Amino acid sequence: MTKLQTWLSGLLLAQLLIAAALFWGGLKPRQENQGLALLSFNAEQLERILISDGEHSVTLTKSGDDWRIPALQKLPADADKLESLLDKLHDLKSGWPVATTTSSHQRFEVAEDKFQRRLQLYQGDTLAGELYIGTASGFRQSHIRRAGDNAVYSAKLNSFDWPAKKQDWLDKSLLAVSKIKRIKGPDYQLKQQEPGWHFMATEDAEDPAPELNQEEARQLAAALRNLRVLAATDQAPDLQAAGTDVISLEVSGPQGHWRYRFINADGKYYVSRDDRETIFTLSQFDYDRIAAIDLNQLTEASPEAAEQSTETPEGKDDR
Repeated sequence: MTKLQTWLSGLLLAQLLIAAALFWGGLKPRQENQGLALLSFNAEQLERILISDGEHSVTLTKSGDDWRIPALQKLPADADKLESLLDKLHDLKSGWPVATTTSSHQRFEVAEDKFQRRLQLYQGDTLAGELYIGTASGFRQSHIRRAGDNAVYSAKLNSFDWPAKKQDWLDKSLLAVSKIKRIKGPDYQLKQQEPGWHFMATEDAEDPAPELNQEEARQLAAALRNLRVLAATDQAPDLQAAGTDVISLEVSGPQGHWRYRFINADGKYYVSRDDRETIFTLSQFDYDRIAAIDLNQLTEASPEAAEQSTETPEGKDDR
């Protein structure tokens, strides 16, 4: 009985050793496989990116340090958005494939003739990377396939982050001014001077400058710093049409001096700036908090004036 127990114990130990060897032997290639980069490219050396959804396509090109949209008057693309997405592409790992057959490409929409997105990265005329993005595989995850490879993977990538329309890549903040020192509106001039904003005296001014509402001035400056356009438009509004309002604004800062035109044409809002030929559409929210500001809104009535305006002088008939 003792010999049998010893023999069985030895057999069990041998089985455990074999199982451990198989486990660790299989784990190593798995770890190695999970560590493989799916795409190999240097983001700094990319010069052109083509994005297609099968119906629409857009090309982004690099000019110096800036990304531009050639089909949209070479306007700047949203560089922060693009660089963040390129980082995600660069960090993609192959992992274990979901499928490895060519027949699966159609099902997961990563085929050459059926895909949700196709990304082509160029370094000069050399194709540095090509990727197909297909159906969703989870929350903010998609099935993907590298061109020339039958394997389909699941990755933290969203096709909607890679739009195929030119307007979706426009840098919506291209007319914003980060540092503002002076603002000249239709009937006011402001300058920033510690501890806040002040009215600028004009040569023909006879009366002292009114008291400025600091909060209104700060909100106006913030609106210009955070100005975001909606889209570039090829259809310029008719500035001579009845009911069209055009408000001119000048903004100065350490980076330069700009002249804006804010336009309200038949309930549609536009903005242009003298350093660009393009006219952009604008939300009513942004239009109202910049173009609708005038001297009356910027003026803060003194407490004495406010008190006098609410009192009726003695002995005077209200009628």
